[in-house]
Amino acid sequence: MVFWDDIVRLIHEAPKDYTPNISKGISFFTPEFQEIAHKSLEACAKEGIPFDLEMQIITFNNRKLWIRSTAKPVIENNKIVGIKGVFQDIDETKKRELELQQSVLVIEAQNKQLLDFAHIVSHNLRSHSSNLEMVIDVLETVKNNSDREHILENLHDISRKLSETINNLNDVVTIKTALNDKLKPIDLEQHLLNVCGSIGEIIKRENATITHDFTIGKNIKHIPAYIDSILLNLLTNAIKYKHPKRHPIIHVFTTVVDNKLQLHVKDNGSGIDLDLHGNKLFGMYKTFHDHPDANGIGLFITKNQVEALGGNILIKSTPGIGSTFTIAF
Repeated sequence: MVFWDDIVRLIHEAPKDYTPNISKGISFFTPEFQEIAHKSLEACAKEGIPFDLEMQIITFNNRKLWIRSTAKPVIENNKIVGIKGVFQDIDETKKRELELQQSVLVIEAQNKQLLDFAHIVSHNLRSHSSNLEMVIDVLETVKNNSDREHILENLHDISRKLSETINNLNDVVTIKTALNDKLKPIDLEQHLLNVCGSIGEIIKRENATITHDFTIGKNIKHIPAYIDSILLNLLTNAIKYKHPKRHPIIHVFTTVVDNKLQLHVKDNGSGIDLDLHGNKLFGMYKTFHDHPDANGIGLFITKNQVEALGGNILIKSTPGIGSTFTIAF
């Protein structure tokens, strides 16, 4: 027999005369907590093990609520004859705690980004600077015009690489400053068509086929420049890292999971060994192919643009088969 007092009924938003049995009581917990609740009650009733748990329930009004449930066995004549417990509504406190945990994770991620940024500034820029100094020193001592032309070519090459590094750093900084931009209604289909138009020559040159299906949904609120950049990076990557024995085929489509729109970009390219590279896939300047244009900045920027507004990006990939990037907004 289960007894609820008025406080427990109030927390469950249940009628005043409602009295559940054990299975009904457990059914109020959200699916991920039902087994935990069942095993905890069973251990308390049979073995006398008390518990103190924070779990979620779904009330009579279909509202999710965080609760704290504590219980201990009732013992008479050295026998367990029942369980006595307390229910507390901790919803506001728990939500603040989870928000704080999320903030800590965001701060940790930002700290890592700052370390990456500092690494690039200290290492790459210093390398370019040292190269420039050495080449200029050599240039000052060279008299032969042919040698001078060769050194000037080296200077141009160093200058170009320095400019690329600065542009990459600027792109990373832009992710943060662009957060001040207002979110705007986005038509994913139209933005995809615009991006495809901007890389039309690349698509034609590589005999790439890009299809799309936005039947499930195509409208979100986001920063337009981010969406264009995300689509551009994923499409050009799919083309760049095509399988050597087939033309690129890319399919862009949407699904809805947990009432959130997800964007998928699926290709038939070379694929990535996630067991080998998965943990560093989105790192700055991480490359996994021998393509001459690989610079390891595109996916880093894409991930930061997605996560800057609370989304996430995942990948499924099989070497030799292809990859699917999934973005949850």
